[in-house]
Amino acid sequence: MDNRSLNRISLVVIACAAALPVVAWVALGLSVFIGAEVGAVLSVANWFSLRYIIKKVQTGTTRTQTGLMMLLIGKMFALLAIVGVLLINKMVNATGFAIGVSSLVLGVLLGSLGAARDLAESDLASPAVEER
Repeated sequence: MDNRSLNRISLVVIACAAALPVVAWVALGLSVFIGAEVGAVLSVANWFSLRYIIKKVQTGTTRTQTGLMMLLIGKMFALLAIVGVLLINKMVNATGFAIGVSSLVLGVLLGSLGAARDLAESDLASPAVEER
């Protein structure tokens, strides 16, 4: 995936992470808002760390790729541990947290659709090459 598409997806993820907690606050109250904010911050951090690791994997040597994949697995376990601690100890509202975490899914989905649309429009605008 090119940088332009990744940047677009990143902006949409950030926008969703900003908007969803506010919607949760208006609709469900302060406790849900706080949980949504925590989930949104965790999602944005997860997106940018994932983006960084995958970009390095794409350009690295086999040895570097192996180390980065181990880092990716460690990141996933750390994320699961953080989520587990937050939810098991009831440090955040679970409904709000789920709303905040969904900003990653929604942002990637909407950002990818927008990036695909841009790519399709640029393909239509480019001159066709005739076959002989």
